[in-house]
Amino acid sequence: MSRFEPMAVVDRLGSCRVFDVASALAITVGGTSKLIDRIEKAGHCRRRNNPADRRSSLVELTADGRNLLERARRTVEAELDLRLSPVLTEQTTDDLMELLGRLRNAGRSAAAAERGS
Repeated sequence: MSRFEPMAVVDRLGSCRVFDVASALAITVGGTSKLIDRIEKAGHCRRRNNPADRRSSLVELTADGRNLLERARRTVEAELDLRLSPVLTEQTTDDLMELLGRLRNAGRSAAAAERGS
């Protein structure tokens, strides 16, 4: 799971900076950089020079990384279904996912406001 979330962000954003991943996850840039290092070492992403800013690099998933992420998504969805479907209706599950998304966005906004202070 520690690699799933950052890889999912890179997949969603496309080629992006470590800062962008950190912002999306509301975690530190340093911690995110270490996560990306481990994902890169495993061959699931690569960094390339950022043509718009020499001080940063762009992160993108490799073909192996995209394949791994797709398998991981299926596993996560199956596990959530296994654990949630016995106790939540489909509508309640949808409501929960909506609420979790709103909470995540609120956390990102709070983290961005703190960085701006």
